[in-house]
Amino acid sequence: MPSTKRCLILSDDLIDASRVIGQGRIKGIDVVMQRNQEGLVRAVQAESPLCVFLDLHNFGLNVPEVVSTLKSVGEFRVIGY
Repeated sequence: MPSTKRCLILSDDLIDASRVIGQGRIKGIDVVMQRNQEGLVRAVQAESPLCVFLDLHNFGLNVPEVVSTLKSVGEFRVIGY
């Protein structure tokens, strides 16, 4: 389990991401936004997050592929919205 409270969010919508980031801040969790699937995978490999939020309306997102890739990298919760 990671020692810092950090989550990642994959979203290309700044308004939606800012809502998640703001709620995380209220709960004492640092939420870091990634705009594309490749950046998200690199961030997951580098940071070992508590969880990953996926904006399912992200253009071009291949949900089965990204979830499979994320699960092969580490153990954390993936939440689609």
